[in-house]
Amino acid sequence: MSVVLKEVTESGLEAIPEHRRSKLPQAYTFFSAVVLSVWDNILGPQVHHVWFGATSGDLQPDIVHYVSSHTLNGEIVRTDLREKPGDRISAKLFVFAEKRVCVTAFIFKGYAKSAPCLFSLCLVMMLDQLPSYLPLHDLCEAKMQICVTKLIGMQKKEMAISRFSKTIQEFVQSISNITLAPLSNVKLQSTAFQASVEIFERDFLKRCITSHLQTCCCTIVVGETIEPVNMMISTLALFLSPTERQRSRYAVDTSDLIYESDLFLQGLLLERGETGHKQIPGHEVVRTKLPSTLINVTRFAVEQTNPSHKHHAMRDDFLALEHNLMMEPGMRRESALRPPDTSKTVLGSKATLPAVPDSNNFYKNVFHETYDQSKLVQDFLMEVFQLLPACGVREAYISQFVRLLQRKSLALIKYVEAESSRLDHPLEPGLSRDIIKKLKRALSLEIEGDFKIILATAEKLQPGMFLHLLGDPAAQCRKVQEELEVL
Repeated sequence: MSVVLKEVTESGLEAIPEHRRSKLPQAYTFFSAVVLSVWDNILGPQVHHVWFGATSGDLQPDIVHYVSSHTLNGEIVRTDLREKPGDRISAKLFVFAEKRVCVTAFIFKGYAKSAPCLFSLCLVMMLDQLPSYLPLHDLCEAKMQICVTKLIGMQKKEMAISRFSKTIQEFVQSISNITLAPLSNVKLQSTAFQASVEIFERDFLKRCITSHLQTCCCTIVVGETIEPVNMMISTLALFLSPTERQRSRYAVDTSDLIYESDLFLQGLLLERGETGHKQIPGHEVVRTKLPSTLINVTRFAVEQTNPSHKHHAMRDDFLALEHNLMMEPGMRRESALRPPDTSKTVLGSKATLPAVPDSNNFYKNVFHETYDQSKLVQDFLMEVFQLLPACGVREAYISQFVRLLQRKSLALIKYVEAESSRLDHPLEPGLSRDIIKKLKRALSLEIEGDFKIILATAEKLQPGMFLHLLGDPAAQCRKVQEELEVL
């Protein structure tokens, strides 16, 4: 008995068996360790595997078992017998001041020796990293939800941990890449507004800013040279909040940098003659929470994905199909990941989605070129270039323009709430066309480009505004199907 107690209480880093330890990439990252634990009905929480980072030496000796027990002990009441592995993944943030660490834990039901068991996958970091980590918490949570789903699917096969090690290392590397070239304090001198001479052509800059604002300020900038790419990123960053800038990055002169989903701004360098399509996997773009703009500063092309409500409908379908594929390793890919039979414009050329896509072509055609006109952006550019670039005058005017968009968005939200309170039926189909026309006239948004900008800004302030105003495309499709079935 004493031997067993000694083994359980001896919880130093060296006490973890060699076959239960792996290394994380040595690049700078927030995470000192990643701990996978499992609930044992006899012994309680048990460390299943640990991935140690470059800063794991700063952790206290007993931290691994401490994290394991404190994240799983509180889940003993999670006894829903109908819950299956993968049905629910709970994310929790713990701050253990006495241990000088903070932990993001993901609690889920998985498989241990082919039997359903409760697991926790914990990201362990030093407490002084918390202020830098918090702006990226939502991003890490979204990526880890996918990692956990992959792990549950892998647990049905042999060598699950060795296969999952590659997944967790790719996750840590992706977070490190975000901090590789962060947007710190953006200066006017590094933007297209630095001088009276226009660096980018006025019409191209107008299209870039318009599409950037229409897609909730989520933009990918690509090009063959780094200077114009980073200048465009700095220009568009002026329309972001400080927190959103922390979820953005500049382009760097390295081939290791790849596209990362759920960033607000990011830059990628292209080889001569490339369009950016190969560097940006379509299924990764669909997986993002917000629609995206793609700007090619070499070809002067501006493209964007579907509006927010249609993007969310496509994203929900994709995540459901991807979840089925991960949870059923024996399922054929063509039966689980079959995109809708449709034709879209890809980078200016017509292309049809393949009937049975492979991993590289799935949801390839998600961008379409945009030429939307916006009087708000046109007037803004005309007036900002009339101001002197010195003494902070242009910076103040740009900030005032952002506040103008937010005030109009708040007015739109209040208008929609007032109209919704008068309706007796639910808003699933969206507001009527007459109400939307009346709203556009009241807010001086008759131009469709202006309306999309204000609606996208309102979506950031109050998520779901696209659905409330324009309706859920999935629900509208179901309604049409029901009506056709009655005929």
